[in-house]
Amino acid sequence: GYQDQFGGKAGKKFMRQQFRDTLQQIHCLPLAQQKNHLETTLDQWKGAREQVDDILVIGAQV
Repeated sequence: GYQDQFGGKAGKKFMRQQFRDTLQQIHCLPLAQQKNHLETTLDQWKGAREQVDDILVIGAQV
């Protein structure tokens, strides 16, 4: 999933804690902006590396 994607300068996984931190930073934004932020963050993280796993993130507005 999202946290298993390799990237960054050291080529390491994104990791669960970094994913949680990202979600906490964007939780106040509208869902469309959250989606854009998550896509941009992942693209910047992985750089030229290939996606290593399926990625599914579900957002719900109550």
